[in-house]
Amino acid sequence: MNATVDILDDSEPKTGINWITVGEILEDAGISWKVYMEMDNFDDNGFAWFEQYRKALPGNPLFDKGMVRHLNVSKTFTEDFKNGDLPQVSFLINPAWLSEHA
Repeated sequence: MNATVDILDDSEPKTGINWITVGEILEDAGISWKVYMEMDNFDDNGFAWFEQYRKALPGNPLFDKGMVRHLNVSKTFTEDFKNGDLPQVSFLINPAWLSEHA
């Protein structure tokens, strides 16, 4: 772990941040989780700033639960809800046009 990363200026290190994330803590505890985001997420998925998520490939829970993008986040979330497939923890990330950012 690299505890010396300075992100106080709101920039992301090119190689990514590498401390443990809540996604990894949930995974290790056996708690189901999933990020719901669209192709355009306004860079609001904080997991994507971390080295371990950037390097994760399909089949790795960090990729499958934290990095997959959906065509319509509302539709995907609603389908998972209707099918009883919602995880214990859901992260909903709006597309840019629905973001609170100016």
